[in-house]
Amino acid sequence: MDAVQRLGDMEVQNFESSKTYDIIQRVNESTGEHVYGLFDTPRSAIQSLLSLLSICAALWQWSPVIASILLVAPIPGCIATFRVQTRAYDIEYERATKARLAGYFRGLLMSDSAKKETRLFRLDELFANSYSLIKKNFLQQDIGLARFTLLQAGGLGVVSVLASFGAMVYAAIIAGAHNRVGELAGFISATTQVGPLVLAAFIGFTGIYQHLLYVSNWAALVDTQPVCIAEGAFRGPSGERGGSVEFRHVSFRYPGTDVLALNDVSFSIDSGSITAFVGVNGCGKSTICKLLLRFYEPDEAEIFVDGRPIGELSREYLYSWSSALFQDFIKYERSLRDNIEYGYPRDRGTADDERLWDSLEAVGLREWLCPFLRD
Repeated sequence: MDAVQRLGDMEVQNFESSKTYDIIQRVNESTGEHVYGLFDTPRSAIQSLLSLLSICAALWQWSPVIASILLVAPIPGCIATFRVQTRAYDIEYERATKARLAGYFRGLLMSDSAKKETRLFRLDELFANSYSLIKKNFLQQDIGLARFTLLQAGGLGVVSVLASFGAMVYAAIIAGAHNRVGELAGFISATTQVGPLVLAAFIGFTGIYQHLLYVSNWAALVDTQPVCIAEGAFRGPSGERGGSVEFRHVSFRYPGTDVLALNDVSFSIDSGSITAFVGVNGCGKSTICKLLLRFYEPDEAEIFVDGRPIGELSREYLYSWSSALFQDFIKYERSLRDNIEYGYPRDRGTADDERLWDSLEAVGLREWLCPFLRD
C-alpha cells in the first residue's frame, strides 16, 4: 500500500524518467514474500542454531576435534549457496530495463487495441522476434547462473563433503582403537544432523541479507521523492474567472537533456478567445501545455494567468478550470457514467443525472444515446 500511495504522489516528471520504471519493475510480486521472510528467517535460523549447539555439545564430550571439524565442514557449501543467491539477485536487478521492454512487446502482441495496427503493418513478427531475442538473452543468463551454481556446488560443496567424510573416518579410527563401537553409532547418527543444521543456520542468517536486497527495491520505490513543484495558495476570485494566459520570455529544457524545448517564447491569449498552436513535431506545442498545467516549471521567465504569476495559484484552482485531451489519452475501461464523472474531481461519485446528461449533450452524444436507452 505504501508503494501504491507513493506512485499516486509522484508527478508527471517522475513518470517520464526511465529510472522510475526500472524501480517499479524491480518491485515485483515476490517482494511481499521477502518482507515476510525477513521476519520468519531469523526464527528458523535461531531454531536451527539452538539444535546445532545441543548436538555439538554432546559431540564435544566425545571428541572436541571431530566436533570442530563437523562444525566447519558445511561452511564452504554455505558460502557457495550465498554466492549463488547473490549472483541471482544481481542478474535480476540488472535485467530490469530489458524486462520492461519484453513486457511492452508482449503487451503489444496481446492487446486488442494494438492488434489492428500490428496486423495491418505486419508488425507481429517483428515484435515477436524482439520479445524472443530478449527472452533468449535471459535464458543465456539463467544458463550461466546454472553453470555458476554447478561450479560452486562442485567446488566448495565437495570440500564440505570431504571434510565430513574425513571426520567420520577419524571417528571410526578412534572408536576402533578404544573399543567404542556403540558410541560410534550414536556419533554417526548425530553427524547426519549437524550438516543440515549448520546449513540451515547459515542460510537463515545470510538469508536475512538476501531478503534485505529484495526489500531494498521496495524501499527504493517508497523513498523515491516526487518532484517538488511550488504551489501557491491563491484559489481564485469569488466571481467569474477570466482565463487570460501570458508567456513572457519563457525558456525550458526537459530534465536530463541539454536541448531547449522552448527558447525565449512569448505570447498572450485573451480570455474567451480560441487559439491554436501549429507546428512540426517537437517544436514545443505539448511542452507549452505541460508548463501551463504545472507538470514542469520553466527554467527562465514567468507564466501569467489572469495577470497573476502561475506559481501563486493553487493547483486545485488551476485544474478546476483546465481540461485537456492528450495525444496519448486514456480510455478507461469503466462505465459511461464513471468516465463522465472522472471529469468532475469535486463531485466524483455524487454528480446527479441532469449534470451527466448535460455533459453528453455538450459533446453531441445525448440524442445519439437516447434511442439505445429506450430500447
